[in-house]
Amino acid sequence: MEDIRIIFKTETLSLYERINDGEWNGFYLYDKNESMNIGFKCKTEHDAIIEALEYHQEQLAKTRNEYQELKRKVDGFVGQIIGKDDEDDDDSLI
Repeated sequence: MEDIRIIFKTETLSLYERINDGEWNGFYLYDKNESMNIGFKCKTEHDAIIEALEYHQEQLAKTRNEYQELKRKVDGFVGQIIGKDDEDDDDSLI
């Protein structure tokens, strides 16, 4: 039978330890916002927190890169529209 020891619990994070559960023993950090464990089968509480931080760093870098790519596309599109408007304005002056 497995035992679960809760180390701490906030509104969105839970750090707990699974004991007497064979290969599933270890420390876990559950993120309610992600609906998943982001620290998984870690040997120490510290390792679970570091694993969770690394997960969120990776997600932040991915989101930042996706934002930059989308911004580049939007800026290019807006630049084309503004360029066409400037050309139309020039034609009306003739």
